[in-house]
Amino acid sequence: MTGPPVRDIENQKQDYEKPVPDQSFDQSFKVEKPRFNDWPFALFFWAVVAGFIAVAGITLNALKKTYGLQGSSIYNSTNDFTLNTNTVILFGFVVVVGVVLSALVIVFARMAPRFFITSGLILNIILGLGTCIFYFVMHYYSAAIVFLVFTLFSAFCYWRARSRIPFSATVLEITIDVMKRYPSTLITSLIGILVSGLFSTLSW
Repeated sequence: MTGPPVRDIENQKQDYEKPVPDQSFDQSFKVEKPRFNDWPFALFFWAVVAGFIAVAGITLNALKKTYGLQGSSIYNSTNDFTLNTNTVILFGFVVVVGVVLSALVIVFARMAPRFFITSGLILNIILGLGTCIFYFVMHYYSAAIVFLVFTLFSAFCYWRARSRIPFSATVLEITIDVMKRYPSTLITSLIGILVSGLFSTLSW
């Protein structure tokens, strides 16, 4: 067997674009990228947002038609069967508390990253177990079994990952320090928290 002709190899070499000496590395070895990445998922995301807005519009319209029954504050609602103004006010408090805690969690994660990760995993197990016990007491066995399975799985994941927590804490600490060096990342995170809070209000 013989290799390819020398002339073909020289022709192939001529097809490659040689970098210009005065170009930077990024310009010399530029990689062509598509203009839009993951556009099907972007369309799905905006479809979900549109669905939430539609449901919110229907809900607000129904609240407007039954305003007399729902009441205008916490104590004057005559509706004791379904969602009323009490529920709306409660959702408002939940959203505000969630936004504030989301902002404070970054500070807590930097001050004690290892305790932050460990406490989060343990609280996930404790709360899941508490919910499971509650459903067993209420004789809601299907939900109790589901929460029991997820709680056992969470405990198994924590047991297997406990040796990796110190490394994860170091990575988290470095990441937050980098965010402090580039304040634009903190501003982006704050905007994301506010947008998430506004998006949560659509579920009212």
